[in-house]
Amino acid sequence: MGLTFCRTYIGAHETFIDYDPWVLPVASSVQETFTAQYNTGSQFNLTSAASWTSGNTSIATVSAGKVAARAAGTTFVAANDPNTPDYTSGCYAYSIECPLETGEEGQAAGTINATIRLNGTAISSQQPGSIVIGQQATLSMDTGGESVSQATWTVGGTTVASWPAGAPPPTPNFNQNSPVFYWVPPYGGLSAFPTSWSVPISVSGTLSNGTSVVGSASVTVLAPSVSVTPSSSDAIYLINASTVGAECGNTVSTYRMQLAPSVVPPSGISGTYEWVQVENSSGYTYVATDGTQHSCSISQPLPGLDNANPYPNSTNAIFVDSPALAPQPTGKQTITVSKSFSAVLMWQPSGSNSIWVPLSSTN
Repeated sequence: MGLTFCRTYIGAHETFIDYDPWVLPVASSVQETFTAQYNTGSQFNLTSAASWTSGNTSIATVSAGKVAARAAGTTFVAANDPNTPDYTSGCYAYSIECPLETGEEGQAAGTINATIRLNGTAISSQQPGSIVIGQQATLSMDTGGESVSQATWTVGGTTVASWPAGAPPPTPNFNQNSPVFYWVPPYGGLSAFPTSWSVPISVSGTLSNGTSVVGSASVTVLAPSVSVTPSSSDAIYLINASTVGAECGNTVSTYRMQLAPSVVPPSGISGTYEWVQVENSSGYTYVATDGTQHSCSISQPLPGLDNANPYPNSTNAIFVDSPALAPQPTGKQTITVSKSFSAVLMWQPSGSNSIWVPLSSTN
C-alpha cells in the first residue's frame, strides 16, 4: 500500500503520495489503482479519471493505471487528479477528523500478463499472428527472465502433433512450457473449409518464483484455395478377373480414376500437392460348386492407405489399384469383389519441418 497523508480544513496538505518500491518483470504488465479514502467512510476510485505518467517510458509505460514493463531499469509511475473530492465537513485544524488519501501498489507478486510468441514473434489479440496449415508452430511466452515451472495452453482450431503416413495423427501435448504442433484443416480435408480462420490462444502457469502468469492472443490460420474437377475420361474399371496363387490370393484387376485439382496457396507461400489413395472397404465372396457361400478375410485394417499407390505424384492423378486379396476361381461358380476407395488430395507447405495435410477428398 502507498503511504497516507492528511489534508486539514485550513489547507495544510501533502502534495503527493509516496509509493514503496516494487518489481515488475520485463514484458509483463499489471493493473494499478488510485483511490481516495476518507475517515468518514467515503471512497472514490480515481483510476480512470487520474492523469498517469511514467518517469521513463522506455522502461515502463502506463495507461489508465495499467503499467507495462518494457525494459530493465528503474523508473516511477505517478497518478494525479486535481479534482479529488474535498470532504472537509466536520474537519477542523488539529482535529482527528481529517481526510486521508491512499494509493494502491501494483500486485507485482500476484499475477502477471505474459507476452505470447508464435515461432519467436510476439502476438496478441490486437496484433494476431499468422501461420499456414501444415507449418510447424511453436508457442512460448516472455516472463521477464523468470523460468516457467508449469504451463497449460489452450489452443483453438484443429491441431495435431504430426501426421505420419498411414497412421492416425497423434494429439499435441499442451501441458508444457513451449508446445510444438501443427494446425490442420478443421474438417480433416474431407469437406469444404475456408481459406482463413481465427483461433484463440491462452496460457496459464506458474513461474519459478511462485508468481502466477497468464496470457492470451489470437492466430489467423491460412489455407490454400482448392477445387477438384474430374476429367471427361473419369471412369472405374475392373478388368482381367483371373487370379493366381492360393484360394485367397492376388488378382490383376485394376481400378482407375482421373482427377484434375487446382491448388492456389496463400499469398507468398509455396507448396507441393500429391494424391493419396485410401481403400475404404474391400470384400470378397464366392459361391462354391456345391452351392455353399464363402468369404475371404482381409488382414489389412480399413480404411487404410492403398499399398500400391500411397503417394502418386502427378497433376492429373490416375490411380491403378492391384488388390492384394481375391479368391481363386477354381471350384467356384460365382466370385464377387466389392471395393470402395477415396482419393485424398494432400498438400505440404514449403519450409522446414512442415507436414502433409489433407485438402480434399473424392470417393
